Amino acid sequence: MVGQSTYLFNKTIKENFIQFHKYRETKPPEEREIKEYLNICCIDFSTDTLCENLSGGEKQRIFLAIALSFKPKVLLLDEPTSALDSNTADCVITNIVNYCKQKGGITLIIISHDIALADKYAEQIIMIGGEQMMNSGVVAISIWRFLMIYLLLLIVLGIMKKSNIDQSKLLFIASVRMTVQLVIAGFILTYIFKNPHPAFTVIYILSMIAFAIHRVLSKNKGLNLRFKIAIGVSLSLSGLAIILFFVIAVVNQNIFNPQYTIPLSGMIFGNAMTGVNLGVKTFRESIDSERSRIEALVNFGAKPKHILRPFVNQALETAILPTLNSMVGMGGIVSLPGMMTGQILSGTLPMTAIIYQIAIMIAICTVVCLAVFGSLYFGYRTLYNDRNQINYII
Repeated sequence: MVGQSTYLFNKTIKENFIQFHKYRETKPPEEREIKEYLNICCIDFSTDTLCENLSGGEKQRIFLAIALSFKPKVLLLDEPTSALDSNTADCVITNIVNYCKQKGGITLIIISHDIALADKYAEQIIMIGGEQMMNSGVVAISIWRFLMIYLLLLIVLGIMKKSNIDQSKLLFIASVRMTVQLVIAGFILTYIFKNPHPAFTVIYILSMIAFAIHRVLSKNKGLNLRFKIAIGVSLSLSGLAIILFFVIAVVNQNIFNPQYTIPLSGMIFGNAMTGVNLGVKTFRESIDSERSRIEALVNFGAKPKHILRPFVNQALETAILPTLNSMVGMGGIVSLPGMMTGQILSGTLPMTAIIYQIAIMIAICTVVCLAVFGSLYFGYRTLYNDRNQINYII
């Protein structure tokens, strides 16, 4: 336990490490290890620095570093940032949290009056005020209680039978497929979160991109190769750009932090995939229905880019309208958006959840617009040649 009151001997930093380990009858860390623990606590002093010459905040961080060197199974910190400025506090807590996760099995408990700090770093929050205590962690559901949810599908099945809707097989397949896919994803994400490594995050995101591109192309067969490339590049670059901006600039986290990057990427690429698919589908159907008009304009000498551009604009509008409508109809009183609901259930403060929801909706709107525009703008140019001949086979 590291309390608010810290004590260091009037010796050097290194000698303090040795002295505390002597009292515990444990082997003191080597010079290299001491520097690693100091680095975790954002201290760049020489290990020969005398502790009596340090400030209160610096002594507190050295005390934290010594506590980490004990390699505890449970680490209890009482107001660990009370003597630190906001930037240093953020650096220290981020490093300690990451260290505990990387070592695996170190339970970190922090007592703090800083709600923002708790909301940013805690996986579970217990708020105590007066005679009330609220556990804001999400309630775990046992496997047997979870299985009860499938009983609701019997209601759906009954209504379908009553209404002569012959989709019972589809209902069964959809339910099983959804369950299997999400369970597999849960196991994979659990492993990644317990063993955070940049390679895992990169591989998962690349898998998302590959799946999104595959889904769009499989729903729009017959596109020429250059049109397919335009879709793949637009979907990939727009999604990655928004993810980088959101995670680094808005959330202020490392881009390889799977806790933020993977779920946010799922929402970004999922909505971009839906938007591009709708946009390309609308564009193709519009051209097909207006073929006679297009041929007449070509015969009259109109440039293909002037003929096809209105179809691009129409398809772009159709693709982004669902996102705009969802922003307009975003509830808050009668209904709560999915991401916001999930965060509140997991213990996030409502105002923080609202801020995240607003930010992700704007990010989704932007990525859909960018991905669809890039796919159609560069894609439609592949449909005609230098002699102004339009290739309808798309």
